[in-house]
Amino acid sequence: MNKKTKYKIYATETCPFCSMAKNTLERKGYDYEYVVLEASSELIMELKDWTQQQTVPLIFEVDHRGTEKFIGGFDELQKQICKI
Repeated sequence: MNKKTKYKIYATETCPFCSMAKNTLERKGYDYEYVVLEASSELIMELKDWTQQQTVPLIFEVDHRGTEKFIGGFDELQKQICKI
């Protein structure tokens, strides 16, 4: 993994951990896509079911082909970035 790693954050507007994840990626110089959705949106509900995580942010690592791999929430992002 390197600085070419990109991330996608599914967030809600009022989530402080979502903002913290976005700010962390900006500070560290990573590319990311920040998708803000309503907490009750169908996509958020589907992602929560699929990932088995009931809170946001839902953070994915995006490879060079555009394939998204779920890594977790803010804590998992912090751990992953600190390993780099």
